[in-house]
Amino acid sequence: MTYVIDAREHPAAQAWLRIRGNGQEVTAVTSVRGATTRRGVWRLELANRGPSPVIAKRCLTQSARVERIVYEDVLPGLPVSAPRCFGAWEESSEYSWLFFEDAGAERFSSADQELRALAARWLAALHLGTTDLRLGDGLPRRDAEHYLGLLCLSRDTILRDLSNPAFDGADRAVLDDALAELYRIESEWPRVERFCDRMPSALVHGDFRSKNIFVRRAGPETELLPIDWETAGWGVPAADLARSRHLHAEPEADLAVYAEAVGGVWEHVDETAARRLSEVGLVFRRLMAIAWASESLQYPWPVTPLARIQLYVSEISDARARGAWPP
Repeated sequence: MTYVIDAREHPAAQAWLRIRGNGQEVTAVTSVRGATTRRGVWRLELANRGPSPVIAKRCLTQSARVERIVYEDVLPGLPVSAPRCFGAWEESSEYSWLFFEDAGAERFSSADQELRALAARWLAALHLGTTDLRLGDGLPRRDAEHYLGLLCLSRDTILRDLSNPAFDGADRAVLDDALAELYRIESEWPRVERFCDRMPSALVHGDFRSKNIFVRRAGPETELLPIDWETAGWGVPAADLARSRHLHAEPEADLAVYAEAVGGVWEHVDETAARRLSEVGLVFRRLMAIAWASESLQYPWPVTPLARIQLYVSEISDARARGAWPP
């Protein structure tokens, strides 16, 4: 919805003025996603920018710092397309504002084979272009140890909240199954670490999926504009190659095209290795999703997180049934 109050009084407009000054008058503010009193995304219409609005994002300061490194220090030096970042304002130690160009309206579709091939080449350029940058000191770790930490966090959270009186017998059975799967994965983790140790490290987006990728078409050229680098970090590029949803869906990136693109540099990453990375990345992503969902098990209405945990565990179990896990 568009705010009918004076747009200049909106917190997003006030934050924008702090970094741009009074010469950038905001004429309208529209909620884009998840707009709450603490976090959200808004579109700012500016008097002197014509049809080109600015996207304002309020997020945790810790996440904003990661995104700023990516947008300001890394992406400009790589042969990849990306939205421009117009600046940031650290409102407090807890929350910050980021400002970007509007990436448009067209979202990525994994049903489009040409876009999947483009995504593969985009990721290959990102990964190859950052392997030698040694970003590990400035970015969060996204190695096997990081995802093992998420597994342990989920396990401990589920064990803590099993006593929630909102759970009935069927609910606890779902959580018991989740715990059993988590314990199995933990027992297999040495194999995961050995596999990841053989793979190169690079900057990874961490949540490379359709909802976080815009498409911009300018004449014969098509560009991808990935957004939301809050989960980015330094590690094995497995999560970026994983399918984002549905048991039998394909990843956003065409793995054969990706393997061809990186093969000249990473000689040991052929299509078979890329597919193994994709399966490992699937489990990594589901462990991250289970960790997020388990945070809500403590509340009186845990139906949604229970359903999500059940789905994520079933996808991990499916990978085991296919022989794709452990690597």
